[in-house]
Amino acid sequence: MEAQKERSDPCNRDCFHCIFSDCITDTVTSEEIAFARELDLVAISQRQTPIQKRRAEAQRRYRSGHREHVRKKQRARNKAYYSEKRDKILDRMGRYYAENREEINRRRRERAKEKRAAAKQKTDCNGAVASQ
Repeated sequence: MEAQKERSDPCNRDCFHCIFSDCITDTVTSEEIAFARELDLVAISQRQTPIQKRRAEAQRRYRSGHREHVRKKQRARNKAYYSEKRDKILDRMGRYYAENREEINRRRRERAKEKRAAAKQKTDCNGAVASQ
């Protein structure tokens, strides 16, 4: 059965040595996404000039030494963005919820069930199951 699958999908997933002039597959695996991200990071780091590398390193040092200040600035930016685009964001959230209501509710029920099961299994410091 595996051999039939290989024959039906002529793509060998080796994009750099593809035998086709244009991609014939519509799916992308998570491994391929991770590999593409890795390649992008390598390409970006190789394209940086020495000045850009020094500037990036200086920014990393600054951010690591001023985390709270950077967080406050980021929160202020996020708050300003949200207040400016609030209606658009809420509209998008509402549409997503309306389209995916069953799936969202199913996940909520599963999480609640897991939470109840975990609460039943809570133990005290001696290892005995705590009763509630």
